[in-house]
Amino acid sequence: MNDFGLSRKIQSENNNEYIASSEAKVPIRWLAPESLIEARYTIESDVYMFGSCLFEMFARQKPFYWIQDIDEVNQERRKGLKLDLRLHCPKDGTAAPCPEEIMKLMEDCLQHDPQKRPTMQQVEQRLSEIFTNYKGSNDALNLPKQPEPEAKSDLKQSINNPDASAPPNICSDFQSLEDFLKSVKCEQCLQVFIDNDVKLEDLPLFTLEELKELLPNKLGPVKRIHAALVKYQRK
Repeated sequence: MNDFGLSRKIQSENNNEYIASSEAKVPIRWLAPESLIEARYTIESDVYMFGSCLFEMFARQKPFYWIQDIDEVNQERRKGLKLDLRLHCPKDGTAAPCPEEIMKLMEDCLQHDPQKRPTMQQVEQRLSEIFTNYKGSNDALNLPKQPEPEAKSDLKQSINNPDASAPPNICSDFQSLEDFLKSVKCEQCLQVFIDNDVKLEDLPLFTLEELKELLPNKLGPVKRIHAALVKYQRK
């Protein structure tokens, strides 16, 4: 959890503690308070940073995400600002559901007093007990039912899932991909389609956005290709 490449520059008499030199660049949002203020890195500060990572995983945001300016984060943290998922859970619905057991572990890891944090052995034991007890069961972890994710309209998905929109009869009108592109005066785009393993029968599956992604900075050809494909696409 700690970057010992930075912190090993000065080793204290305590074998479990490292003190970083003043010029070291550090991840301010993730650091334990004692690391931020005193440049002191210990096993306990590693545990705090593990808690920061848990926050990041479940909030799906970097720690202290609600403060954009890093200097302000630095100042507020030095004044005692704490990282707390219960208080600072994103309100836009993007956060992952956090089981109460994980929430409590996170809070314990993020204690400002290093002596109140669990050891890494205790963290491992608690995680092991959580997953042993629940076996990944959503019901046991009291996780809300998650809606099925919407199908992404990316290039690979459209090509690899022809059943989502069976291609109309474009192959009866054109003998090859090159023939089609010539018909819309876009033969200069042929190599791009070839490089992406796109075949003639794949073309009706493309949306306008996917064509833009495939042919960036070629708005004219994209519009002509899309317009020509409309009659081959299932409504």
